[in-house]
Amino acid sequence: MLAELLMGQLSAGMTDKDWATQVIREAMERVGYQDMPEVRVVGPDHFLFNTPQKGAHVAVAARDPEGGEWIMLNSAHLPKRSTGAVQHEVGHIAAWRRHGEKIKPHGNQFKKACRQVTTERPKHYCKGFY
Repeated sequence: MLAELLMGQLSAGMTDKDWATQVIREAMERVGYQDMPEVRVVGPDHFLFNTPQKGAHVAVAARDPEGGEWIMLNSAHLPKRSTGAVQHEVGHIAAWRRHGEKIKPHGNQFKKACRQVTTERPKHYCKGFY
């Protein structure tokens, strides 16, 4: 409890991007990865969020054919600082690195990786896998 309170105080002065980068770094380290995906904060009108289905998303993981990886953060939702939602996207990155991109978006490989990186409500953020 004390650690959570201290963490809240420390993260209160951080920018949203700094906060998300810290969450992503810690999640990547939990599964043994030192290299980070690029973190970008974009507006809700960005093409990754500009659909009814994606508009409510806090973050989206993306990968290009050359292996570049991003976690795009929707600036409209950042004041909430949803650790679980950001860690969910790290689960996608970890699953792609282990199994390639042809896996089901929320299939068993993703669910296992998500459970390994998610500290906040994994049953919710990892689609009920436990």
